[in-house]
Amino acid sequence: MRNLFVFLLILFSVNNSFGQSEEVPNFRKSDILIDPFWLIGGLAVNANYERILSEDSGVGANAIFGIGSDLDDFVQISPYYRAYFGAKYASGFYIEGFVPFAVVENKEWSNGSQTTSSSKNTSAGLGFGLGGKWVAKKSLYLN
Repeated sequence: MRNLFVFLLILFSVNNSFGQSEEVPNFRKSDILIDPFWLIGGLAVNANYERILSEDSGVGANAIFGIGSDLDDFVQISPYYRAYFGAKYASGFYIEGFVPFAVVENKEWSNGSQTTSSSKNTSAGLGFGLGGKWVAKKSLYLN
């Protein structure tokens, strides 16, 4: 009986020591960005979603949709992985690897003979980038 008591005491002690954990601060897990410069310069929407994996890495996707007359048939989606080198949580300078997929529809019109033709071109690539990400101290929350 004494051996059983010692065994249970050790088991509960070990279980209790592994059950205690540090309080993890409530850091953001996702970032959403809509780039206004594409709306001004090229009449396109550039939206970005990033899921933060740790304080120095994240995965996400960047999507560009053309809305102007020159770009209304253009769509590009680029999934990526980022590694951050800044001192703050998931911000600062980064290096990223990405795979862009683009679809462009080409339309040709002929006024004289009223002929119309269109073709879709799909392309994919592999790339890397360098950049910087700075995050404001106060977050924007939408309810």
